[in-house]
Amino acid sequence: MNILIKNKRLSIIVTIIVLIIVFSSIIGAGITSATSFFNKHYPPHTIIGNYDISGLTTSEAKAQLASDVTALHDEMELSIVYLDETAQVPKEIVAFNVEKSVVEAQPGEENPLYSIVSADGLETVLEQQFGSISFSKESIEIIAEGIAEEMQSAIFPHVVYITDYMTKADRKQTIVASASYSIDHLSPVLVEAIRSLDGVEIKGHQVFDLMDELGEAAVAPLSDEELTILASTLYQAVLQTNFAIEERAISSSLPPSIEVGFEAAVNRRLGIGFSFRNPNKADFVLRTEVNANELRFSIEGLPFVYQYESYVERVDTYKPRIIKQFSAFIQTGQVVEKETGTDGLEAIVQRALKQEGVLVEMEPVSKDFYAPVPRVELHPLVYEKEAASKPDTTDSETVTVPGGNEVTSDSPSTPTQTEGSQEEVTSGQTSTETPSTGSDGQQSESQEGIIYDKGGMPVNK
Repeated sequence: MNILIKNKRLSIIVTIIVLIIVFSSIIGAGITSATSFFNKHYPPHTIIGNYDISGLTTSEAKAQLASDVTALHDEMELSIVYLDETAQVPKEIVAFNVEKSVVEAQPGEENPLYSIVSADGLETVLEQQFGSISFSKESIEIIAEGIAEEMQSAIFPHVVYITDYMTKADRKQTIVASASYSIDHLSPVLVEAIRSLDGVEIKGHQVFDLMDELGEAAVAPLSDEELTILASTLYQAVLQTNFAIEERAISSSLPPSIEVGFEAAVNRRLGIGFSFRNPNKADFVLRTEVNANELRFSIEGLPFVYQYESYVERVDTYKPRIIKQFSAFIQTGQVVEKETGTDGLEAIVQRALKQEGVLVEMEPVSKDFYAPVPRVELHPLVYEKEAASKPDTTDSETVTVPGGNEVTSDSPSTPTQTEGSQEEVTSGQTSTETPSTGSDGQQSESQEGIIYDKGGMPVNK
């Protein structure tokens, strides 16, 4: 009996010893495993942001990353953009989170470099740089988080479009530009074309082409004059924004119904249209109205930081040349106006950029030039004896037209005009004159003293 009791006690003792050994092994293995975890070496291709921590332990990775981001912080270039204004983000409101970046890094993968952007510091920047724009506390916090998220790649310089992170409440749409045009009669097809453009989106970072937006079906029944009215009115509205003009042309002569300096001509035969680009990340909407004999274009979207005011700074007028043609069918003392001619125009358009009513910058918009159209007069033939007895008050040169009954006379000091040139300028300030060429002088000499018959043909002396 005693022997059985002793054997049971011995078995219990042995079992306890075995259990102690087993638990000790388990605990020891756990301690070893934990120690190994905190001193693990990251496998190849383990990257945080733009930095490789492969082969480093956790503590080594933290030390190296802290050193790397210190240099990165000193050199980083970070900008925030709100439509037409860009501001630099001060380094003082940004801090890199090394601890979180290393602890959450996944072995063998590309991992983000976490950072923190101070919402209070960002609010100060927004107030200073975008004073006319209202940002709620909620928007500021979301923008701060968005900037931090976009910095995770650790690649600089970097630009953040803060309109992507504004709350819906802060993205209130307003009319940022508008222009109108009055006309005696709006054709039904023109009215339909105007209304078809209402609500069309002006996409961010994309080109808006008027002809494409109208569509072939709407364009076909319209005349180039009507399309020019649409394009010119829209052009005036676009000049009140920061949109960039991609294609814009003017006619050879200013249409009577278009204000000088603001024409945007359309010529389908020559493939000339009107287009512009929206450089903003945000979209805008085109609004149109037709009231009685007036059409209006408006652009709706987020308000701009700047106000854009375009105006015609100066208009110079260029007098037309007078071309005299001599004909045997014109009676002595009579002058017949064959072509009336028109004055040439040059309009210089400028744009003022203002912020809260204060002028910030002046920028040139365009310099539109319409060449003068010469006036053509028909004069009677002048015979040599009559010409010799009369003083030359026209300073002109008589030139024969072979095979015809008319003779053209041009001033020797004003050779035939080429595009973009003029012989007489009337702007209230300047007057320019192009000298004659040697060939003109020779021609005048060779024809001096020639007598013409009634048919306008030269006869021998």
